This record gives sequence, C-alpha cells and structure tokens, in this order.
Amino acid sequence: KLQEEFFEETVKCNQLDNNKYREILLKLGWKYTEFELENIADEKMSILISTKCISDEFSVSTLKFLRDNYQNHVIQYVTEYIEGYLLGNEDSTDIYDESEMLDLLDTYITVNQKLEIVDKFSNKIAITEKDYPTKVINHILQTKFDNTDLEHILSNYDLFETSTQRLVEELFVNYLSEIL
Repeated sequence: KLQEEFFEETVKCNQLDNNKYREILLKLGWKYTEFELENIADEKMSILISTKCISDEFSVSTLKFLRDNYQNHVIQYVTEYIEGYLLGNEDSTDIYDESEMLDLLDTYITVNQKLEIVDKFSNKIAITEKDYPTKVINHILQTKFDNTDLEHILSNYDLFETSTQRLVEELFVNYLSEIL
C-alpha cells in the first residue's frame, strides 16, 4: 500500500527531475490498469508512455483518455503499444482514427505494421509528398489509390522503383480508358 502511494505521488510530481522520475518509475515497476490522471507535464507523460507505466498493454480506454486530455501524446502511445493497437477489435470504430493512422505511417514502425494500418483505412490514401517505403506505396496504389495522386505518380514515374512503375502503368491504363 505504501509503495502504491509512493508510485501515485511520483507520477503526479511534475517538479521531479526527468531522469530521477524515469529511474524511480522503472525501479518501482508499477503500471496503471486504468490511467486517468490529468495535469501531468508533457515530458512526464512522455516518460510514463516510454516506460510503459501508463498501461501494461494497449488499452482503448487509455487511448480515449489521451485523445481527450493529452492529444500530443496519442501517436507516441500508439507506437509504443503498436502490436496491441493493430490487434484491436475491427468492429470498434473508436480505436482507429484515420488522421492518427496517417501520422503513424510517418513514424518508425515496421513496414508490415504500416501495411496493416493501410488495410484498416476505409478511405483512399494520398502518397503525394510522402516518404513511404516502396512496399507501402505499392500496397496503397493497389488497394487505397487516391486518384488525386494521378498527376504526382505520373510526373514522378522515373523516381519510383520498378515494381511501383509497373503499378503506375496499370493505373494509367485504367484511368486512360475512363478518360477516353
């Protein structure tokens, strides 16, 4: 009970040096089952997520709480708990937010995780001004192509790898027949 109280007070202590904060949390090894604390400083929240003290595993309720109270930490939370996020219930519409998923495609998660995220989109995905890996670009072109990208993919044709060039050619033929 005393250790639990010490953990709670440490988490709420925004004045504590960040290195000490991290060290104490890691030594205690405690994790929240339901995180609902407000007024935690930005850097402390980042530490809570990176040390996985905020939750033992991915939690939809923690995600919703972060969306409501710590919006700038949502992507960090999801990337830290990406496996659980991707396993989320397909029927749960409150897990997947497409603007967050677009942000996730720009993070350092694996290519396979990015492909899983693309598959969760119900809308099209633009690739203009994006630096996605070839495998992700190809998957988007095959499954979530946004025709507003047509000019971009045609004008950058030479910059794409061969596999992407073949897909661009197929798309061009399909759109050409629609135009004519």
